[in-house]
Amino acid sequence: MVTWFAGLFYLPRLFVYHAQSKDSVGIERFKIMERRLFYGIMTPGAVVTLVLGTWLWLGYGFSGGWLYAKLLVTALVMIHHIWCYLALIQFRDDVNQRSGPLLHVLQLLSSGSSAQ
Repeated sequence: MVTWFAGLFYLPRLFVYHAQSKDSVGIERFKIMERRLFYGIMTPGAVVTLVLGTWLWLGYGFSGGWLYAKLLVTALVMIHHIWCYLALIQFRDDVNQRSGPLLHVLQLLSSGSSAQ
């Protein structure tokens, strides 16, 4: 779970840097970094987290109001993961329309941190 969340917090930051990059070497470097982070760290972390969480839930039969809250948060995190995937595709294909400042605001919202 830690690797998944670390990627979810860092990938939007890479998108900010990518959107602000002007040189082709830097742009290609960000494409590689984003791809490796998403496919090599985030997605495997998400799969392991979801499989083990489902196994724990079904194996031990947890129930209660907190479970619904956890499922809601898990669904929201999955939506953020899908948004990252869609943004990754746009950057890969050089069709991103989001500006660096907008991506910075979205990155701050997703990580819950304050401006640096």
